[in-house]
Amino acid sequence: MTGSGSVRAERPAAGTEAQAAALLGWLTDPDAPRLCLVTGGPRTGKSALLAWFAAYGARSGGRSGGRFGARTGGRSGPRRKRAARTAVPLADQSALGAAWTIADRLGVVARTPGELIHVLATTETRRATLLLPDLHAAAEPDALAELCAELAGLGRIRLVVETRTGTPSHALLTTCRATVVDLGGETEDGRGGGGRKTVRDFGEPEEPEGSGETRKTVGGVRDPGVAREAGRTGGAGEAGTAGGAGQTEGASGDFRASGDAAEAPEPQAAGEPAQPRDPGAPGPRARTGAAWSRPGAEVSGVEPSDPAGRSQAGAEVSGVEPSDPAGRSEPPAEARSSDRFDNLGRSQPLAHATGLGRSDPDRRSRPHAGTPALDPADPVSVCRADPRRVTTAYVADAEDDHGGLRAAWLRAGQSLSRDQDPATRALVLRAALGDGADPRLRPALEELAAGEPWRVRWSRVRGDLTPPWPGPVTALAAIGDRLLVAGPNGTVRPLDPADATPAGEPLTSPAGRVEALAPTPDGSVLLLDERGRLHTVRGPAPRPPYLERLTAAVTATLTRHPGTALAAISGSVVVGDRLGSVHAFGLTGIHQAAPHSGRVTAVTAVETPAPFLCSGGLDGTVRRWVPGQDPHPEPIAERRTPVVALAASPTSQGPALAIAWADGLVELRLLEAEDRLFFRPGPPVRAVTLSEDGGVVVGMDEALIRLDRAPHEA
Repeated sequence: MTGSGSVRAERPAAGTEAQAAALLGWLTDPDAPRLCLVTGGPRTGKSALLAWFAAYGARSGGRSGGRFGARTGGRSGPRRKRAARTAVPLADQSALGAAWTIADRLGVVARTPGELIHVLATTETRRATLLLPDLHAAAEPDALAELCAELAGLGRIRLVVETRTGTPSHALLTTCRATVVDLGGETEDGRGGGGRKTVRDFGEPEEPEGSGETRKTVGGVRDPGVAREAGRTGGAGEAGTAGGAGQTEGASGDFRASGDAAEAPEPQAAGEPAQPRDPGAPGPRARTGAAWSRPGAEVSGVEPSDPAGRSQAGAEVSGVEPSDPAGRSEPPAEARSSDRFDNLGRSQPLAHATGLGRSDPDRRSRPHAGTPALDPADPVSVCRADPRRVTTAYVADAEDDHGGLRAAWLRAGQSLSRDQDPATRALVLRAALGDGADPRLRPALEELAAGEPWRVRWSRVRGDLTPPWPGPVTALAAIGDRLLVAGPNGTVRPLDPADATPAGEPLTSPAGRVEALAPTPDGSVLLLDERGRLHTVRGPAPRPPYLERLTAAVTATLTRHPGTALAAISGSVVVGDRLGSVHAFGLTGIHQAAPHSGRVTAVTAVETPAPFLCSGGLDGTVRRWVPGQDPHPEPIAERRTPVVALAASPTSQGPALAIAWADGLVELRLLEAEDRLFFRPGPPVRAVTLSEDGGVVVGMDEALIRLDRAPHEA
């Protein structure tokens, strides 16, 4: 490291300089395969090379061209945005556990490997580079190799996978189009690899020996593109020597070591067109019998996905995701074990929200010390163990549900797999339990979660009978002493918010799938359907004439100009649209504002002495607006993921606002006290509302839960 202390100045291990240059060249080549295999026999330096690659240039601000050893101090100019490099250790991982971890790193929510592929294929995400070490040490290496192949086939994410030569998983990946950095050494079956250290592209034919076309080889690195690129490069220095640091003699454009400063095109913002596919990269292949052959495939007890196949559209990969304008984030925690990639996985640029708590949601909770023995039937043991081991154990043992713990873990797995305190994990697991679970589990989990800022009032999951699960949730609203739960078939079920028992006959309408609910003061309910049209379900009392006229006018308007979000307060109906505008229809006219870039995804109205509106959008902002005035210039909340739902309610401490984000985080804010609490249930969150007595109700495809603030937080 130079005197400037730059990580960029660190050099790779002796003897791997050419391979390091090849990795940087692959990273910056827009035409390179999206899959890079770092392979070789045991103890050949694969992990060390990936560890160097993960850290190289991660915190540099200069523009040295990416040559390791180059000085970065004193360089000026704007910094280029870089795709995040995120390590996901595969040792002891199942395919399901790895899918959860990858989804979490990429800022999306996926319950199965198939759903991860589907979400990433249909979601506009920023570019990222995933570092996946120790594939050979995974619990399901072949299944993970299949998953890696599918991810690379999407063309949007780069993957660096550490494989061991001679293993079946390595053989499977070499059938894909991939750049291979081979460090040589003995293969898994004990045969010598000849010590060759090569770089090649699988999927491109190799010339037979003695052919007229010559590949240049320096330092053991063979580049199949040298012949066509030789005219581009000069320099005679060997890799890592003075005057040619980081360059291979005659290196082609395919493997130029230009580093992060020349990182391939900048990340996309939410709402931009999806990144074009990698030229020549194969599309996702249909793999017979693979768990991810379709988005809703069931994997070891995980329930099927939403039949509509909804994804968290617009969710982005983030570096540090500021959940508040300051973008504060706590330092990463120390590693749980000696595995260097356990530590790298925590120190990568992508920050993570805790499952819940008062702290910033984009920090990581401190890990518990040690790795205690795992008893899959003991809730305390499960919450304190390494979540990778827990997932692997439950996937391997599909016969024993362990009193309901297994089903609950698989239901909320993405949240439970995050690095967090046992108490946080216990609360999430408690919220995921079904009514058929061992009755001893709830008190045990509640005792472990006693210090958390939330209490689970009740939860209803798929299959519950007493009281029955109300079905998949698409929208929620509270009206007086009732909770309204809308589903994909257009039925709106009234429930008692105290215990989720049915509180009357279901409401029916011709709306089809309900996207938003808005109760009105006269007891009627306005519904926004999936086509953006307005429908009215009348209440028991006669409607005032002015409300009839108002809703008729809004209904006619939305027939011509569909809405995307809906709310109502006394004398006004509020609608958001796909262009980022919010329209407040009132008795005296219409007020409009354009607070968002891109589609408005949620609006809510706050009935206070000075009523105001809050809106959320695909741009990841929540903004406050009083009709007739300009919107507040600063957002209430801002993160690099879209807003899914909003709900507001007056409280004794001022207006409270609940926010559901597309990455699965639920946030409760007291707007006047700047008090914030967080919860991450695991599955994708579809809707959120606030009950009359201050409870937070969260709706998902397979669960409906209510949270109350703990007594010491109220």
